[in-house]
Amino acid sequence: MSCRNNQRRHLSGSPLSFLARRSLAFFLGIILLVTSSVVLGVSGAVTFQVLRQREVRRVSASLDTKIRTAVEALSLPLWNLDDLQIRRLLDTLVKDRAVVGARVRVEGGGRSLVSGRVEGTGVRIEALPILMEGQTLGTLEVFWSPRPMEEELSLIRRTLFLGLLAFDGLLVVGLYALIWVLVVRPIRNLERFAGRVARGDAAWDEPWREPPCREMHSLHQAIREMVGLLDQRYRRTMESEQRFRALFDGSSEAVFMRELSPHTMQTPLLEVNETACRMLGYSREELLAKSPYDLITEEDWPEIDAMKGRLERGEPVLLGTTYLARDGRRIPVEVSANSYAVEGRLFVMSAVRDVSERHRLEEQLRHSQKMESLGLLAGGIAHDFNNLLQVMGSYAELLEEDVSLGSPGLEKLEQIRNAVSRATQLTRGLLAFSRRQAIRTELVELNGLVQRVETFLRRVIGEDITLVARICAEGLPVRVDEGQIEQVLMNLATNARDAMGAGGLLCIITEGLEMDEDFVRLHGFGTPGPWASVVVSDTGSGMDEATRARIFDPFFSTKAVGKGTGLGLAIVYGIVQQHRGHITVYSEPGRGTTFRVYLPLAPEAESAQTLPARLDPGELRGKETILLVEDEDAVRRVVASVLAAHGYAVLEARDGLEAQAVYEEHAPGIRLILSDLRMPKVNGRELFEALHTRVPGLPFLFMSGYPPEVIQSLGELDPGADLIMKPFQPGELLSRIRQILDRS
Repeated sequence: MSCRNNQRRHLSGSPLSFLARRSLAFFLGIILLVTSSVVLGVSGAVTFQVLRQREVRRVSASLDTKIRTAVEALSLPLWNLDDLQIRRLLDTLVKDRAVVGARVRVEGGGRSLVSGRVEGTGVRIEALPILMEGQTLGTLEVFWSPRPMEEELSLIRRTLFLGLLAFDGLLVVGLYALIWVLVVRPIRNLERFAGRVARGDAAWDEPWREPPCREMHSLHQAIREMVGLLDQRYRRTMESEQRFRALFDGSSEAVFMRELSPHTMQTPLLEVNETACRMLGYSREELLAKSPYDLITEEDWPEIDAMKGRLERGEPVLLGTTYLARDGRRIPVEVSANSYAVEGRLFVMSAVRDVSERHRLEEQLRHSQKMESLGLLAGGIAHDFNNLLQVMGSYAELLEEDVSLGSPGLEKLEQIRNAVSRATQLTRGLLAFSRRQAIRTELVELNGLVQRVETFLRRVIGEDITLVARICAEGLPVRVDEGQIEQVLMNLATNARDAMGAGGLLCIITEGLEMDEDFVRLHGFGTPGPWASVVVSDTGSGMDEATRARIFDPFFSTKAVGKGTGLGLAIVYGIVQQHRGHITVYSEPGRGTTFRVYLPLAPEAESAQTLPARLDPGELRGKETILLVEDEDAVRRVVASVLAAHGYAVLEARDGLEAQAVYEEHAPGIRLILSDLRMPKVNGRELFEALHTRVPGLPFLFMSGYPPEVIQSLGELDPGADLIMKPFQPGELLSRIRQILDRS
């Protein structure tokens, strides 16, 4: 098309510009007219020359005959000197249109007789002697002119020209009509058909009028087949282009295409897809004006230079780099590049994947694994510590019962009990951090819980800090361990108080929200559905990014030595995770800190469930026989003392094997088995299975320093079994025993 336009522009400035847009019929008509005119003109000229020569010869022969006849006729009158007869013969001769005059010269006398005109331009003379019996009597001179003949020939020439002109016109019209019917009209029909196919107004195989001649029919058929083949290839090409464009623009990865120049890598991009535009924030036109170096951080340029040689050798390239978005964001990406050659030119297609989410998940995984490892360590320490606290706490409580109210040793025992209580809270915090602390959930109204804690928190944070609680108007029922959620709020408030040394504002907000797929995909946690959130925000000193990254690590603290244990936020993290919740933190130096705790809302159809009521102290006593199985001697002795002090008959065993022997001996009177789970020889579960085969309904209460989740994962405890966690208070143990005995 461009070549045709260039040709037309070239012709427009030349004398042949009027030929630029003429049709085939026009050119064929001109050719026919010129050809026929030349042919007929030449043939007419040749014909005229032949006729002229023939006429000249005819006139010459006729005149010669007349002259000879006149010479013979003049011999006798000239012999007799009959001038009258001579003049008559001359006049007869002059009557010929070619003869203009005649003269007889008499021999010897100088006399002559004339008829007509004997002078003039263009007059020719024919002279013959007049003889009589061998004697020359005179000479006959005939004066003739070719003009009459030329006039006749001119008339013939005009008639021939007009005839040839008429014949030429009829011939041209006839031949043009014949060419129109046989050639031009079929070609024009073919032209219109191709135009309709090209515009999509007709199908290549639509019915058509067959040309009248075989050659044009074959040409039509061949062109239609060619058009059909081109149309099919065009449609396949368009379908392939559409599929390619759909795959290209629909790809979840950003795709860049460019030419690989042998001289420089800074060639502009040739094509990009929609994902690339969305990822970098540029329009397609803006990206096509850039080179790869405009999109990649400067420190990664050497890697781009190094990949050129591999691409030129046809090797695939996979590398990680960082792209720069339009808004300045640094996007970590993974680039997979391949080269391909087209007509001697080398091109590169790069698929770029945004790995920001993967990096974030990898960081979360590393953090989770780190927390899990620390949790295993904390859980193991807490288990061993629980046995020691169980002994100390139980003996302190027994001694307190034996000491009179006014004794000076009562205060010391109280201090021991307080120390044991603080140590118990520490081990529970470690277990909460490791998500191994047993939780007792109940349906709690979150708004009411925050309102109940609010008064206590005001005393904790001090008078120089203003506490504002904004409670959601809608109810937020959650299934949680109320005491642990109170500890979460207290730890967060304490952390906020320490960050606001000169006073400030502490705000606690409750609200409900609906997590959808977009929220989960954006934040990387949670499941779609209704959730409740508690926001604890302060106006303190804030934290930098490095501090935020370690804020939930155990024993990590920004406070001075001796000012904190570094477990407060680690315990918060463990409690929230144990409740299948999530916690986030946002902070900037000098701009305060905001913690947001997410807890799943309880189903609407779930009714409130309360924990069993604690029995009054007077109802904790009993007279039943209890088989106590514990491998730790100190724990076994103190538990036996507590039970005996409250009226129970206690049988002791060091492990499951010894317990079976004791049970065989005292079976009829034993009402309850109080057994540790982990023991040498025969553990608590094996003891339970052995005794339940004989007495299916025998009550069991297990003791363990490990939480139920760990025990159940190891297969040592059924989900419905009764378990009390060490260390426990004597009253808690007696209450659980009484409830089980009364239930059975």
